[in-house]
Amino acid sequence: MPETSLPARIQELLSGFDAPFDSNLYLSEAGATPRATALAGVADQSARLQAAAPEGSRALILCDAPEAAVSAFYACVRAGLCAVPLHPATPDAAMAHIRSDSGAQLLISDRSAAALPAPLADLPQVAPSGTDTGGTDAGAAPAEASTDPGRLVALLYTSGTTGAPRSVMVSLGNLATMADVLSHDFFRLGTGDVILMAAPLSNIYDAAAIEKAERPINQCL
Repeated sequence: MPETSLPARIQELLSGFDAPFDSNLYLSEAGATPRATALAGVADQSARLQAAAPEGSRALILCDAPEAAVSAFYACVRAGLCAVPLHPATPDAAMAHIRSDSGAQLLISDRSAAALPAPLADLPQVAPSGTDTGGTDAGAAPAEASTDPGRLVALLYTSGTTGAPRSVMVSLGNLATMADVLSHDFFRLGTGDVILMAAPLSNIYDAAAIEKAERPINQCL
């Protein structure tokens, strides 16, 4: 792993979120067909999230499009919010529990209001940038978020197969360290490498893998 202090690595990670995304390759769920897309607007989405909720707020992420989920996760970390990713196939009862347990204050989703699960329908909704639900790039600049390594950036929930879903707390320091360990020590990734992410974004290792600051990296979902 590179000899970089944790505070410097965190600052590098956060500042990297403001860089524009070029075309990234994704695999669509329908037939796993490759398609090019642009993950633009992370900074704009971060600014909109900051306007919607105070720093430290928990934001549920429910996105059917993988690029929307990734950009929403980036935006939450950049904005100083705590991301709570949901698998799109999560049962309503589990969604209701996760909402209550996490204390979620808003929802980031690429679904229309009419298509939202009942347990989430009354949450304030923010659309991911660049989606058909209304997110656009307005060129807004988000305020600087805390770089405290102990800042909570994600709550990742278990599947709930043996009981109610339980959360794993992930700090900014956890995320930066795991990103380095996975990318440099374990997978030995470099810029331009392609990552095939078979597990959902709500998985801790996937959450760390997408947080590599050395970009562009083509993330395949």
